[in-house]
Amino acid sequence: MSAGVYAGRSHSAPTIPGRTRRYTYDMGNKVPPSGKPRRGRGSGALDAADRGGVAGSQGGGFFRRPEEMLAAIGAEAGAETEEAVRRFAELARNPRSLTDDARSQLHANLAPVLRDIRVTGAIVPDVREEAHEDLGADMVSAWIQRPDGIVGTGVRVDMTLPPEERLADIAEQLQEWEMEELAAADRSATWPECPEHPGSHPLSPRVQDGAAVWCCPRTGHVEYPIGGVTTTR
Repeated sequence: MSAGVYAGRSHSAPTIPGRTRRYTYDMGNKVPPSGKPRRGRGSGALDAADRGGVAGSQGGGFFRRPEEMLAAIGAEAGAETEEAVRRFAELARNPRSLTDDARSQLHANLAPVLRDIRVTGAIVPDVREEAHEDLGADMVSAWIQRPDGIVGTGVRVDMTLPPEERLADIAEQLQEWEMEELAAADRSATWPECPEHPGSHPLSPRVQDGAAVWCCPRTGHVEYPIGGVTTTR
């Protein structure tokens, strides 16, 4: 999915499964005096804005009102998909608070990775206990954002996975966020840095011998358990 930014939060524009069409609307209703949609991050407008709001050659399109977008999606992909996108948009505007059980599962799975982030002096995300996506009963979704709260993204904990695979999966999600934030802050984005090859590449989260570990992607060597990164060898 393609990302836009709305009210200081990054959201994905809905896509139709199995299709290349993209649909978006100006979620902030921010249209400059020229009457033309804004471009770039922060406006909610994607490339279809260049075409004045009409559907592009690959379908999809830019719409001024969400109702127009939903109607187009319903006509293209059916009522079930339209309703799914409607729920997506509603959660984007009004995130759902997590239950006590979901909150517990979220923090239990995030804790080892957050510990590694803190130990290495990287950027610690602000974890919001709220769902911005409806991913079903077996998925705990939440929100992480920069400490300044300007831009965020969704994370998910897949409760159908074995614990070690679940931890490796959430580590990969936080690693992706961390590397993007470090790069944006003009810091080294090789997080966590491979101790065998300093300044070369980050470690990869994997499951090996029944444990979630950080491995060197070049040699395959296990460097640390996830949650056990050290700053000295």
